[in-house]
Amino acid sequence: MHWIRVHKLPDFAYFTHRAHVAAGIGCVTCHGRIDEMETVTQMMPLSMSWCLDCHRNPGPNRRPVSEVTNMKWTPPGTSGCSRRSSSANDRSIRRLTVRGATGEPNLLAKSRAARGSPRIPRRSRA
Repeated sequence: MHWIRVHKLPDFAYFTHRAHVAAGIGCVTCHGRIDEMETVTQMMPLSMSWCLDCHRNPGPNRRPVSEVTNMKWTPPGTSGCSRRSSSANDRSIRRLTVRGATGEPNLLAKSRAARGSPRIPRRSRA
């Protein structure tokens, strides 16, 4: 089988599955039900705004870490529409973002830190 890249991100975007898996974000959240696809296609936009929406309200996308790769998982006693996660998952998600001066998540700063890239200095206000 020949592998073809389906999910593409811009070169400046740094992404690691590790942090998301540790936080209980299931594969289905971003990739869709690939187990039911005849041809794998990109189901979600994977844009910065789409990612930020999840980082701001990750609860509905969380599951136990042991169920991250289970495509058919639904929360016990629900239809899968809404979920509440453990405080351990809450702490994991908070580590995914870095708060900027405005209080908004600053994912670019996080990605630079993860790559070991130097911080870009701010221009001084005159």
